[in-house]
Amino acid sequence: MSRKTMYTLFAAFILAAMMLTACGGGGAATDETIKVGAIHDLTGPTSDVGTPLCRRNQGLCCLAQCQWRY
Repeated sequence: MSRKTMYTLFAAFILAAMMLTACGGGGAATDETIKVGAIHDLTGPTSDVGTPLCRRNQGLCCLAQCQWRY
């Protein structure tokens, strides 16, 4: 087999594996709450990174229509 054919087969295998993983299902959808925790420095020397990150997460939470709590 040529190198090009091997790369093509490898790429096809990876693509098929990703498609099977993405379309695998996972059970019925439930209405339970998913809690995601995050630690953001809002004050102190690293607040220049933590504050915008916190605001970004608040915005993403609003897009997902969830409740944000500090």
